[in-house]
Amino acid sequence: MPRSTESSDPPLVPPAEAAPAGDRCRWCGSIFLNKPGPGRPRVYCSHSCRQQHYVERRTAVADGRDPARVVVDRDALDLYESRRLQLQLALEDLTRARKVAGSPGAVRPELYEWVVEYAEALVEVDLEAN
Repeated sequence: MPRSTESSDPPLVPPAEAAPAGDRCRWCGSIFLNKPGPGRPRVYCSHSCRQQHYVERRTAVADGRDPARVVVDRDALDLYESRRLQLQLALEDLTRARKVAGSPGAVRPELYEWVVEYAEALVEVDLEAN
């Protein structure tokens, strides 16, 4: 669930600006800081995430599945792809409108609202639901 903008939390920063790609947990995807120093860089944010990923890999091998593959509900994946396409098309419309208008302020406000609406709908899709 997205964080509320009304809280005292700092503003959300896009992941690319918040941390390098290597500082994203391999299991849960959260951003963490790698401490400089000797040894290999961490790939998990916590021991819990490392353990959960280990158990998942071992369970996949025991079940005869490829550990690198993810099992996702077909309906959830279809919904995700549908909403991703909606967002992609809305972004294309907005980009085209901005080029034609010449300035962001001359674009119809509902185009911006559509992009936000489709982005929020995409974020709400839960691929992990059972």
